[in-house]
Amino acid sequence: MPRRSATVHIGQKKWRIRVCKTPPDRLGDCNDETGTIRVSEKLVGVDFVEVLLHELIHARWWCLDEGEVTEFAEEAAAVLEAFGVTVTEDADG
Repeated sequence: MPRRSATVHIGQKKWRIRVCKTPPDRLGDCNDETGTIRVSEKLVGVDFVEVLLHELIHARWWCLDEGEVTEFAEEAAAVLEAFGVTVTEDADG
């Protein structure tokens, strides 16, 4: 399981990323008003990476179309997986 939370800078804004329970209709979300990104605690491996990338793209480029965000997140996650970059355990241990 990935780390549970982190605070990062994306663009000119501070964001809090949380790995937590999310509503049943979504695997992640990005709230521009609160500067919070949530990723479902149920995700692992390339699925976690893909959803995290998706929400990071929203945070940086809010104006992009949902389809463009989804397409690039899928492509980038596949590239990272091809190079062995996945999340399989807690970053702290």
